[in-house]
Amino acid sequence: THLESEEVRFTLKDNEIYANTGIGVSIGDDGSPLVEGNHIHTGHTAAVYVAGASARGVVANNLLEGNKDGIVIREGGAPRVEGNTIR
Repeated sequence: THLESEEVRFTLKDNEIYANTGIGVSIGDDGSPLVEGNHIHTGHTAAVYVAGASARGVVANNLLEGNKDGIVIREGGAPRVEGNTIR
């Protein structure tokens, strides 16, 4: 059987995400979220991870600090990334 996927849209805004043992925010295939104004810190892996040929969305104006990696984009992911501070 062939299942058609639908684009997943959501907004993740003005949150504090911290001390994760895994990824802070993960955007996968068919994901098209707005991730904006968040403080993502002290995570053990990536603050934001985008992977998959149809992974899109906007990652903007976030403060990402003290994570192993800031924003990781792989496997054809193509989000719009702007105005983030990564330390």
